[in-house]
Amino acid sequence: MNDKPLVSVALCTYNGSQFLKEQLDSLLAQDWPLIEIIAVDDCSTDDTFAILTSYALRSEKLKIYRNDRNLGYTRNFEQALRRCQGDLVAICDQDDIWSHDKLSKQVAALGQHILVYCDSAFVDKSGRLTGQKMSDYFHFYSGDNPDVFLLENCISGHAMLFKKSLIGLAGSFPSNIYYDQWLAYVATNHGSVAAQNEVLVLFRRHEQNSTDPLRQHARQKGATSRHKALQLEKLQQFGSYNGNKSPGLVNRLIEALRAPASVINRLYLVGLLLGNMNTLFFVKKKHTVSKINYCLKYL
Repeated sequence: MNDKPLVSVALCTYNGSQFLKEQLDSLLAQDWPLIEIIAVDDCSTDDTFAILTSYALRSEKLKIYRNDRNLGYTRNFEQALRRCQGDLVAICDQDDIWSHDKLSKQVAALGQHILVYCDSAFVDKSGRLTGQKMSDYFHFYSGDNPDVFLLENCISGHAMLFKKSLIGLAGSFPSNIYYDQWLAYVATNHGSVAAQNEVLVLFRRHEQNSTDPLRQHARQKGATSRHKALQLEKLQQFGSYNGNKSPGLVNRLIEALRAPASVINRLYLVGLLLGNMNTLFFVKKKHTVSKINYCLKYL
């Protein structure tokens, strides 16, 4: 790798005209000298593409594309990532604001890791700090154990910088798993991830967020039949990943969730969750009692 590798920023847009200019300004103000911004618009009906066009005329760093039909944010990110030419890749939401040195600090931190990710400070729709950070809600994981990401995720897409090889390793994103959780799982199967305990992104929270990680976790609460069915679908995707280096735990979880709902089978599932609690529930900042109660709900 060159001393100054090209960094590709994958930016996906959809009806984001309200906040897009602030994000584009922060991207073009990055102090990393070699950068390309790959913006793919998912058939916006507002002024989003017009804004992208005006910025592209001002800077050759910005390359813009428009889908023929609406793909949804997961498939749109997949499209954007496939177009990235850089040795390193960062993912970008349309409504955040990046610190001017986000990329340079992340390139310096990457080293031998396959992926690094930073902390984010929450701002409201007007850009005012709320006093909360992503690290207030999640334990940031550094290491190479993919089992940490089977049930939870602490690595948001907007906080990532990773080696381009990860795109090929990830393949097509599963439709029932958030793309950033999938990338985290794949990354830890092929290398290590590292957390940066520094805020480098202002993460804007508003009603139109497509990838709000706190709302994602809120939708995953409980142990209802529907919740268990969704967990099984996700685990089956993780378990079927060809690059899985340690499929033991995920396969045991799949078998336990598939088993008939007898008392013995339920006790086995609860024991499996409790026995691996420090790994499976490492990410979310919950009291130990809350984690135990979550496991016991499967009875």
